[in-house]
Amino acid sequence: MKRVTLFYSHSTTSFRNVAELIAKYLNRNGIVPGAIDYNYIPSGENLGTVLNITSLTWDTVSCWYRFMFWCDKYVFYGVLEGKPIFSYFSHYALGRSTVIVPSQYVKMKLEGEGVRVDGVVPHGIDTSDWNRVDPAKVAYFRNLFKDRKVLLMVSHRGIRKGFEYLMKAFERIAKKRNDVVLVLHTEDDARKAIYMWDREPPFGMYSLSEYARKNGFESKVWITNQAGSWDFETLKALYHSCDIYVHSALSEGFSLTIAEALACGKPVIAINAMPMNEHVKDGYNGLLVRYGEVKEIPIINVMRFELKIPDLDDLSSKMEELIDNDELRKEMSVNAKISAMKYDYMRTYSQLMRYL
Repeated sequence: MKRVTLFYSHSTTSFRNVAELIAKYLNRNGIVPGAIDYNYIPSGENLGTVLNITSLTWDTVSCWYRFMFWCDKYVFYGVLEGKPIFSYFSHYALGRSTVIVPSQYVKMKLEGEGVRVDGVVPHGIDTSDWNRVDPAKVAYFRNLFKDRKVLLMVSHRGIRKGFEYLMKAFERIAKKRNDVVLVLHTEDDARKAIYMWDREPPFGMYSLSEYARKNGFESKVWITNQAGSWDFETLKALYHSCDIYVHSALSEGFSLTIAEALACGKPVIAINAMPMNEHVKDGYNGLLVRYGEVKEIPIINVMRFELKIPDLDDLSSKMEELIDNDELRKEMSVNAKISAMKYDYMRTYSQLMRYL
């Protein structure tokens, strides 16, 4: 029997979710995978094929050297949210491994650095599971939001997630109407968020709720302040209780939450840049927003984020277009579920198998 060992950061939600579904797929196909974290030290046991689910940065790529004598094959299944900063040793390790990426964007970035990419396999989700939802939990959220149109964004607070631009664009809508609410499943205070890297957020917007309070639309913003800590059933109910999913990220490697929102039948608004526009087809399952300036920000010598700054007028306009057009939302909802099927884990990870 083929031996596969999944190697990933157990504390990183997105990598953990991907690894769990890969394990589920492998189990259904008669392979019981092992699972190790970054603290694991090889001790002479052959690990078979090591599948490293990771960000493709020089420090994580260097883990290859730890396992090179203890595995039959090493496969990177990795993401990038910008330009990588690789060393000679990074290129050496990647050149002697199989490299799989989840989006055309990551493929383009790696090939731009001279790295061979062996395949593109999107991250998978269990589409059927995303549609098994507790109606009582959905009813709780809908009652909480009353009869207002609900716009949702789900992510940890980070320098590249664009919450500040979303708040600025939503402010224009909130100040002229009472039938909307913006729900943010994230951390409120940037000073307590681990993915800000001590950088000042745009507009000096450290606290999202404080900004809303000072500008008179606090009652139209609901922040959970609990990103990553809700159980799966509650998170699913939150997705199903919204009308529109607004993915405000300025830079991504895949955008797993877009796939999740589509699986729940939610039209998605996102910036018209890769990889977001690999998921969202303008006018079909969502709307795409223009961006203008591109800010390149180096992050602790591992990557340079390429932040696409949205046109706030266009972002506000696209949100209001979907708020007001019930028929368009219904049409996009049907299309969203259809387009989400290409991310079903039974389909995506069957493609991954050929590389293991």
